[in-house]
Amino acid sequence: RNLLVGAMASPLVVAEHHKLVADTLVHVLDGLADVALLQEVSAELRERLQEVCQLHSWSCIFTDPVGGPGKCDAITGIVSRMPLKNMQAVQVEENRKLRSFATARIGGSSVHLVSVHVPHERGNKQNLPEGQDDNTIVGARVL
Repeated sequence: RNLLVGAMASPLVVAEHHKLVADTLVHVLDGLADVALLQEVSAELRERLQEVCQLHSWSCIFTDPVGGPGKCDAITGIVSRMPLKNMQAVQVEENRKLRSFATARIGGSSVHLVSVHVPHERGNKQNLPEGQDDNTIVGARVL
């Protein structure tokens, strides 16, 4: 297990992952979608994606890292080919953990975007309303 974790954290693998994410974002926003919502972004990847956005004249908002030293940065982001307004990071406390979500409004429209990431909960699905699961409830509560 330590060998696998070490390999995944090697500078070469991390750099290739950053390149893959950046290339995928360019591919998606060059015709497949107008907006991308991102979660679990590291501080280093955020810098790379901000450079990509600047190069393509895309709007973007990323939150600041919320994890402590040695923990996941837990950055969320919104990248759009369309202009974004009212861009901000919103902090929400869920299950005694502070989470930060990127939010924005698309240009002159009334469409609001929130890049939300919450953990998957596993609970007793038998006591939930039809068509809902624990993740739906947590997501709605956070929003």
